Amino acid sequence: MRSTIAAIFIFLVQGMYAQPVLSWMELSATRVHTTPDMRYQPDFFQGLNERNNTEVTVTGYIIPMDVEQNTYVLSMTPFSNCFFCGQAGVETVIDLHFADSNVKFKVDDYVVLSGFFRLNKNPGQGFIYSMRNVKVKK
Repeated sequence: MRSTIAAIFIFLVQGMYAQPVLSWMELSATRVHTTPDMRYQPDFFQGLNERNNTEVTVTGYIIPMDVEQNTYVLSMTPFSNCFFCGQAGVETVIDLHFADSNVKFKVDDYVVLSGFFRLNKNPGQGFIYSMRNVKVKK
């Protein structure tokens, strides 16, 4: 029943945007293993391979990494609950690369973004998801 409700919700939300909506439910289904040398190795959820290098819309909380360098990540949860604080895993954040280098955000700004989604199949200790040419949806 829960998956049926989630599927209906995703279908309805997708109708609101030109790009398909990427859900945190899909992203969180990825399992991440740590190798003996402490590197992340993702086992991506099957449906994510089909979304690799496609334009998507996603919502979440902004976490600034380096404001001067305009480096941000998008998190499924606010900063106090993100994987940096031990409450979630690397499958709950997306590395962001904005089309406009002048965008500025504050911690935990809740945003709707669109961009090209990419899987990082060999992340080492980096992020397993990224988005390129990211734009803020109004």
